[in-house]
Amino acid sequence: MLSQLAVTATLALAAVAANCGNGVYPECVSVYKGTGCQSFNKETSYRPTCEGNCYVYPFDSLQLAGSAFKNVDCVAYSDTNCQNKIGDTGNVSGGCYSFKGGNSMKCYHGC
Repeated sequence: MLSQLAVTATLALAAVAANCGNGVYPECVSVYKGTGCQSFNKETSYRPTCEGNCYVYPFDSLQLAGSAFKNVDCVAYSDTNCQNKIGDTGNVSGGCYSFKGGNSMKCYHGC
């Protein structure tokens, strides 16, 4: 059951990644292995929404980009169910945030 959830979440990430970070939709959350958001460690990216979805993907750092008028806020969790909080970026316009050992996240934009 857990692997089905992870596959579903991974497919959901892939479905929204195509619209991430372009001129029309600049808001973006990029997911990295390793701290420091180094480009060679980038795993995937997706557009955050206001729905509070739990995205399951192992990560150590997140690169955030908001839009001109709205910021992004991500909460990182150590488990795969978005329950064991390990950190929060706060409501920010962008930047790199390290959460070593993250396994799921909820990111918000436009709320």
